[in-house]
Amino acid sequence: QSAKGNPWMQRVSDSYWGFYDRYQKYGIYRHN
Repeated sequence: QSAKGNPWMQRVSDSYWGFYDRYQKYGIYRHN
């Protein structure tokens, strides 16, 4: 919502949620 019109924030948001989604689905494959 706050990321609207802000490509950088949108990218960070997508990256964050993408990582979170992978973590939730493939948490057993932790590559810290």
